[in-house]
Amino acid sequence: PVTYSIVSGNDDAWFEIDPTTGVISLTPAGVAAVANDFEALANVHNLVVGASDGVNTTNINVTLTELDVNETPEFTPPVGETSYNFTYFENSSDST
Repeated sequence: PVTYSIVSGNDDAWFEIDPTTGVISLTPAGVAAVANDFEALANVHNLVVGASDGVNTTNINVTLTELDVNETPEFTPPVGETSYNFTYFENSSDST
């Protein structure tokens, strides 16, 4: 079987790779890093990934380009309040 590993480019330990599938994902440190927050700073990360069958090994450059995600807005109630109240007209559009 082929096994995968991150050879270089992961100095901050933001990424991990499944050694069996080769799927790259963020570690908890990567999730928390402001460098992986598109709104704070759009990013491109370059890793070198190795694949080995136990006899032969090859490395490939992998570029991870962070894309923006349409996130649900977060609302914070005014100080001293625990909820929002609002009124809207039935069948109103989103701009009225």
